[in-house]
Amino acid sequence: MDESLVTTDLSLMGLFSEADLVVKLVMLGLMIASVISWAIIFEKLILIKLVNRNAIKFYRDFGAVISMISMPLSEFKK
Repeated sequence: MDESLVTTDLSLMGLFSEADLVVKLVMLGLMIASVISWAIIFEKLILIKLVNRNAIKFYRDFGAVISMISMPLSEFKK
């Protein structure tokens, strides 16, 4: 092996530090977009859980109202 060959650091930080400005800006933009995307995904998951919980509660309460409506009037006079 020739000693004059330049060794390249293949770690993420090594590759990032050796990259041009345009490449660094693109990588930074992709990282920011990734963080924003994951934040939106987690926010939507929390929202879906909340809506699901409220829907279950609504159907449970609505079922109680339906059973009261179908109840004979004589049961309300007690």
